[in-house]
Amino acid sequence: MTKEHAQGVFIRFIDFRGELLLRASAIDAVVPAEKDVATYLYLNGTRLFVELPYQTVREIINEAEKARQVNGDEPYIEIICMDSEAEIQKAD
Repeated sequence: MTKEHAQGVFIRFIDFRGELLLRASAIDAVVPAEKDVATYLYLNGTRLFVELPYQTVREIINEAEKARQVNGDEPYIEIICMDSEAEIQKAD
């Protein structure tokens, strides 16, 4: 995803610890961690750890790219990346 195309796309990562909202264009790289049950996000030399499967995070980042291409005129797009355990806790 190019930086200029992703300025208005945000991803809300939700795991059992809480929420983290990031601008998609700030994410430089993602790397699997701990046997694919967690993911490292790299932002300007900083490494963040989210307890979400790598494949899920990759799919959401790809979805963010597609959303920006389809909805290029929208000033703000938010995509939620949540694991099933967090979904269950939010429902309770």
